[in-house]
Amino acid sequence: MPYPSADEFARLLQSVNHRKLLDEYVFEGLPFAFRNSSADYDALVNHLVNELGVTNKDITIVGSGKIGFSLAPDDDYGIAFDRNRSDLDVLVVSAELFDKIWLEMLRVPRSQHALLRQLDKTRIEKHRTNEIYWGRMWPEDLLSVSAAARKWVAAFRGISRIPSLAYYRVNGRLYRSWEHAQVYHLDGLRELAAKLRS
Repeated sequence: MPYPSADEFARLLQSVNHRKLLDEYVFEGLPFAFRNSSADYDALVNHLVNELGVTNKDITIVGSGKIGFSLAPDDDYGIAFDRNRSDLDVLVVSAELFDKIWLEMLRVPRSQHALLRQLDKTRIEKHRTNEIYWGRMWPEDLLSVSAAARKWVAAFRGISRIPSLAYYRVNGRLYRSWEHAQVYHLDGLRELAAKLRS
């Protein structure tokens, strides 16, 4: 798969169906970060498959690690991926894991909310009012209320024990379904296209 430049992708955003761009450049294919080392990408995916109980079809990389530059619809658009400075953003899809963490979050008694640190309360509220709306979550923000989230964090920390991946900073976002991921990322492409037009 060819990796477009930021200028080429900006032109494609104005002329090509965004769903096609999403599939071809944002979700599918070998990530830019691993263009010279597909075995390392396989090692990352296989590690998460084994630790999280998902399949390799449930995992991809998005963002600059996938396409080669930032797709953020703000002033960061076009900043090149740099393995020494850029994060790898891993997208994982699992309705089972999503629902497990969500229910663990909901089961925290209201009486216990006062015992949570303010940062924990802020993160939980963010998930209840925004992240869940999009069908996604950052499990590492829910460590204080979810055993499944703690397992998630352990899986991602374990990536650093794979020698060829130890220097990457890897983040993970969990989506309930591929449709949730598509809707969210399509919204981002539309916002980016509108900004680039102006």
